[in-house]
Amino acid sequence: MNKRIDLQNIGGFPFTKESLDFMQSSYRDAFKAIAKLCGDKTIISGVFNTAGVLSDGWISYNGELVAFLGGAATSGVVVQETSTNELFENGNNIPVYFTKVAFCGSPQTFPFSDLQRLNTMREEKWNSGDVKMLQVSMAYIADNFDVTGMGMNERLGWKVLNGLNGTINMSNKLPIGYNWDNIGTVNEIVGTNKGSEKIAIGQLPKFTPAGSVLLPWSGDATGLGARDTGDDSTTNPRDSARKVYKQGVIGNDENYYPNSIITLYIVKL
Repeated sequence: MNKRIDLQNIGGFPFTKESLDFMQSSYRDAFKAIAKLCGDKTIISGVFNTAGVLSDGWISYNGELVAFLGGAATSGVVVQETSTNELFENGNNIPVYFTKVAFCGSPQTFPFSDLQRLNTMREEKWNSGDVKMLQVSMAYIADNFDVTGMGMNERLGWKVLNGLNGTINMSNKLPIGYNWDNIGTVNEIVGTNKGSEKIAIGQLPKFTPAGSVLLPWSGDATGLGARDTGDDSTTNPRDSARKVYKQGVIGNDENYYPNSIITLYIVKL
């Protein structure tokens, strides 16, 4: 602190109300500066939502650090200051002790949605639109994201990339790097779908199963058409120019994923 009183001296310290004011201003002014640094309507600690019940904590409001009293979560926050009187020697009963607290209720001082959790120095490096991968427990997800994937508590200011809340849907998808050669064009746009989770037979490379019999066919390039009853030797110009062998359908369309690890993708608001 920038102020202090040396109470180690002997001889009878002249303790007056000015002494108390000196002590009070030493920490009040410092905490006001910290509150301004944190920003207005910021959750400093606590205020976690568990099944609709908020925990105790601290917030910054109007340049002050204010204790938040936990309770049922509602849409509004009340900031309330109460006072306690003391009877003075001159007979006057004067309010001298003041306590300011915040809690959910009405009439509201401001909406609860205005409160934003204080980011750590590490979190401050994340900008809107930045994507993070999480490896967390299901209990953590339930505690820090609502049913739509919007972040709360520790993940306030984030949302899950699940196709809701204006996000792209990363469910069962692998990320693909943006092709920088397409910059300035509409060939590829960040956040658009590319590919499919299923592999069709036509997407497989050409192959001939071991032990199969090759049947020559004429027709179009797909191998469909009437069977060629003419000379099927590879030296026949008519056949060799357009010969396609078709073995028939092998396998089925299947959901295909390479060796993978399930990861939760979230994006910064």
